[in-house]
Amino acid sequence: RMRLSNALTEEALLPLLSAALPPHGARLDVQLGNVAVPVSIPAANELPYTMAGRDFLLLFQHLDVSSVIILWALLLAEQKVVLQAKQPHVLTMAAETLSALLFPFSWQHVYIPILPASLLDILQAPVPYLIGIDEEVHRLAEHEAMLSDDVVQVDLDSAAIICDPDLASSIRLPQKQYNKLYKAIAPFCRTAPSLTGGGVENGLTGRTAFNAAWAFPMAPPPDMETEPAPGAISEMSEVEVRAVVKRIKAAFLRFFVSLMVRYQELMVVPPPSLKQPAALDFFDERRWLGRFSAGCAEWLQMLARSQAFT
Repeated sequence: RMRLSNALTEEALLPLLSAALPPHGARLDVQLGNVAVPVSIPAANELPYTMAGRDFLLLFQHLDVSSVIILWALLLAEQKVVLQAKQPHVLTMAAETLSALLFPFSWQHVYIPILPASLLDILQAPVPYLIGIDEEVHRLAEHEAMLSDDVVQVDLDSAAIICDPDLASSIRLPQKQYNKLYKAIAPFCRTAPSLTGGGVENGLTGRTAFNAAWAFPMAPPPDMETEPAPGAISEMSEVEVRAVVKRIKAAFLRFFVSLMVRYQELMVVPPPSLKQPAALDFFDERRWLGRFSAGCAEWLQMLARSQAFT
């Protein structure tokens, strides 16, 4: 966040390197040359702090509630995800928001909010990734056929998630937890687009493809009654924005807490015959899956086998 005309000497860096961290909930300004560097520690037992402010909500302004949840669930299943938008700022903030919503898990794989053209080849890497591409790079990726069928493409401008229909249909979350999450974030999301027809037009290229929202098996809660949003985001005060961001992050955290409640009861000691036990050897996955309906077992197993869960 700083641009300095001259290289900093070790002596000049000493105030920053030797400063004691402030207590929880406090802030310390460390003077580094002519720049004051703020160092803050969040209050104890609070969600991690995000600096985005109202930009944190851009993801919800671009996608409807079902699309937000399926995209989040696909990341937890560690799929290859490419975000597309004409504005680089939207790409950055959408990627940052998605990363924050994984708490207490975290994204363990390739993370590039804005992909430069020189790194285009990474789109064919055989690993999970979360990558943002602007209009120019997306056009180049299409021309070079760099986006394989196993890549989830999220067009933020046209509110479409393009992926394999079998993958989309496998994203079935536990119903009770899903219903609560849906109701909590629905007031802040974009209105769902029409799901009629046989395809969705990608706003960046004009290419028609399958919209994952049509295969998403999770219907809105039957008793859908959400608290109305407190007006347009652009009209909210900074205090209101912070309250909304906190409310959204808390809703996703509550989902995880409900999913993993009493997890200590599921911890086991692997048998001595396992010389090199894997992470799941310490966790009774069968008993955990038994807490939920069989319909969501596939997604739960993808979560349990993820690097984040490990």
